[in-house]
Amino acid sequence: MKLRGLFLLPGVALVLVVALTVVVAHAANMAVSGGSLGLANQASAAQQFEPAACTGAVTAIVVVPSSGGLFIVSTADNLIVGTSSNDNVKATRGYNCFVGGGPSSSNKDKFTGPAGAGDQCIVASSDAAGNVNNCSIVQRSP
Repeated sequence: MKLRGLFLLPGVALVLVVALTVVVAHAANMAVSGGSLGLANQASAAQQFEPAACTGAVTAIVVVPSSGGLFIVSTADNLIVGTSSNDNVKATRGYNCFVGGGPSSSNKDKFTGPAGAGDQCIVASSDAAGNVNNCSIVQRSP
């Protein structure tokens, strides 16, 4: 009897291994429906980055170079992003939204827009209102 049990145990184990292999192989061949995760590439538009305080339509982003000096923007409908230093920007055409980026204390960003274009400016709390011409200050940031 004991000899029969020795042969029966490996036989049962072999049958279980074969059965498990069949189940795993079947599961590997099963089709699984796609999940809801996907990837979509989309071009960024300037208006996606426009702060809520600026209400005009922008179509381009202009970044002020950190070289200093007077920077002239001769196109319209721009989101103009300043640097972390004091900027001197002059816009010559149409609507623009200027976001100053100067230091929170002793800021001296200067912005001049074209008369009557409705430009809007976001400047630091420390920026003197006299430094902003032909542009409504719509928000002050700390």
